[in-house]
Amino acid sequence: MRELTEQERAEIERDAALPQLDARELVDEAYLERAIKEMYTEVAENPGGEFHFLTGRPLAEGLGYDPALLDRIPAEAVESFAGVGHYFDLADYEILSAHISELMPGRASVRHRHTTEAYLYVVKGHGYSLINYDDEPVEAVEWQEGTLFAPPRWAWHQHFNLVEDDTSRYLAIQDTGLLRTMRLHNIERHAVQLTPEDGKKLLDEAVHAGKSHGSHR
Repeated sequence: MRELTEQERAEIERDAALPQLDARELVDEAYLERAIKEMYTEVAENPGGEFHFLTGRPLAEGLGYDPALLDRIPAEAVESFAGVGHYFDLADYEILSAHISELMPGRASVRHRHTTEAYLYVVKGHGYSLINYDDEPVEAVEWQEGTLFAPPRWAWHQHFNLVEDDTSRYLAIQDTGLLRTMRLHNIERHAVQLTPEDGKKLLDEAVHAGKSHGSHR
């Protein structure tokens, strides 16, 4: 990734001196958890319904599940699979969109990139994200509840949950509506999906190279 300019560094130092708001006060965690569970339930009870996200076998294979393993699971169970994020709209906004994504215990998200800009706010758990552009070194962001960060536009990124016995969740706010209107919206899945073991190795390398942000080591 490129180095910050002197002006950008000055702006960051200036903003850091401003009063900071703890955004956790703006998030109703109980409501978000309830809404996510309700959405999972809806897909499980009505797998043939129309949803704005992938479900069933296409989603499972897209997330990297072994087709041979899926073949051994009853078809009706696979069809009710929903690794969903909970999307919601506020004030009829047409530019900004938001969703809550959940990472399974000890698991990772899909490695991907998108043309939208995104602020990610961690509402639960802890872990790290690996970020890089093509042919550039991987950088890491180590996060926990209350962390706010933003993967650069069109940079590859993948999120890893380090909590082995519980989920982690983050709130994403993006300019999806604007890019869809301009016909510039695009999401691409990386051909190489990193396992937690792969991720841990790259995280250690990023820390050693001074390319990890938010580390308390």
